[in-house]
Amino acid sequence: MNLNSGTILITFGDSWTVGEGAGYTKGMTKIRFEELFKRNEDICWKKGWRKKVVDHFNIDHLNFSTFDSTNTQQFESAKKFFIGKKFQELTKTKNKIIILWGLTSLKRDGATIKDLELDILHWNQYIKLLNNGIKPTIINFWYDTYISKEYSIKPNNLIGSKRSKRDLLSLICLNFDNDRLETGFEFADNNKLVDPYTYHPRAEQHSVIADYFINYLKPHM
Repeated sequence: MNLNSGTILITFGDSWTVGEGAGYTKGMTKIRFEELFKRNEDICWKKGWRKKVVDHFNIDHLNFSTFDSTNTQQFESAKKFFIGKKFQELTKTKNKIIILWGLTSLKRDGATIKDLELDILHWNQYIKLLNNGIKPTIINFWYDTYISKEYSIKPNNLIGSKRSKRDLLSLICLNFDNDRLETGFEFADNNKLVDPYTYHPRAEQHSVIADYFINYLKPHM
């Protein structure tokens, strides 16, 4: 992470963005995993996909993703960030702000797909307006975490919007077997793509996710 970089990556999301599961290694017992590695933020950072992306581009980073977060909680964090001192500081010190929004399950906060679509449209418009009044360029992208939702809108900043299986879980499954018609936690678990206790990507799969975001973000750096 380069604090002096003119570009900063900001991430919103849940435990898949934090990096839960990255500390698991083959044969690790459930007790050891849960006590030492499950939610160790230092290990999640060092072995998760965010650090790999940040190191590749040699940029600064600010993370708002949290374990078990809901979309609503992440949007609340965004509201506080954009009216806070940290954002004001970044507008004076950065040339480019790139935001990755990780969208999680609607069931967590009882929201509907329409609610989420309105939030996506709201934040897209908000950031568009911000770009007319501040120094740095702000670019924001959305991605589905482990469920490819059926949106009625297709914003051009929804990563993989033209694909039916655009979520990160499908990504690691299809990377393992590109001929798969069905992707999901059962396939990921059977093929040791996720940890066997919380079903989060193992370190190797965080590398797959990192490469995916690196390739996507290259034209925007």
